[in-house]
Amino acid sequence: MVDFFSEPLKTDKITIEGSIGTLGQSNETLIKGNWNFSFDIDMKEANKQNNIEELAGSYTTPHGMTVTLKRLTRMVQGVRFELETELDGAAMVRSPGNLWEKEMLSFHFETTGGEEIHSVNPRKWNYMDSLMTSDHKVVGNGKMRWSYTFKYRLRINHTALSWMHTRLQKWTEARFHLDHLS
Repeated sequence: MVDFFSEPLKTDKITIEGSIGTLGQSNETLIKGNWNFSFDIDMKEANKQNNIEELAGSYTTPHGMTVTLKRLTRMVQGVRFELETELDGAAMVRSPGNLWEKEMLSFHFETTGGEEIHSVNPRKWNYMDSLMTSDHKVVGNGKMRWSYTFKYRLRINHTALSWMHTRLQKWTEARFHLDHLS
C-alpha cells in the first residue's frame, strides 16, 4: 500500500497502523488470523531537510484567468508546487452557477531548451509523468488554490520557475487553459 499526503506533514512522528484479519482473494479460501501491526516513523531528520520558497509572479490570460505562483516546497519525498487561479467577472459570467469550481489545469514544465520534462493533465499520449499527488480547493468566489507534488526526479529550481513565469506571460489559454467539466 502507498499513501501520499496532499499537504506537507507538520509532525515529528508518523504512526503506521494496519488491521489485517484475513488473507486471500474472494475466489479462494480465506485465511483468518491476526496480522495487525503498528510502528512509528521519526520524521525529525526528514523535516529538517524541508525547504520552502515563497514565489512571486502572476499572469492574466486573455480570457480572464489570473495565475499566481505561490510556493515551492522541497521535501525528502519530492517537490510541492503551489499556485492560485482567479477568474475575473467576465470569465465568471461564462461559467454559470458553480461550474467554475470544476475547472482543471493543464500545463507542463520544459527545460530552457524546450524539452518537456513533465506534464499535468495533458491531452496527449506518451507524456512525462512524475506527479504523486494533486489537490485543489475553493478559496474565494472564482478563486482556487492548487497544489501538485512531484517525484524528486523533476528538478524544479528558482531558474526554472523564473523561466516558467516568463513563459506564463507569453502563454495563452491554448497552453495553460481552463477546462469546464460537466
